[in-house]
Amino acid sequence: MNILSNGKDKFFFCSFEIAFENVVKKYRNILKFVLKNWVYCNIIIKKKQAVVEAKNKIIHIILIAKNLVRKMFGNPCIVIDSY
Repeated sequence: MNILSNGKDKFFFCSFEIAFENVVKKYRNILKFVLKNWVYCNIIIKKKQAVVEAKNKIIHIILIAKNLVRKMFGNPCIVIDSY
């Protein structure tokens, strides 16, 4: 579970995908790019090709996701990941 806090309230999400649903209206074009690349990277990993490159892309996409959520709820914003 990912826990999002803007310092005042806490929001609980099962995954970043659910968090994205809350920012899709404001960041629709960026969101489409993130999700498209997320699926692409997962396909690469499943095929066991360019695993290191795919992991780096996923890390970059996760950072984009965190920034999107932070923009939506303001700073300071803490996102705690558990995989």
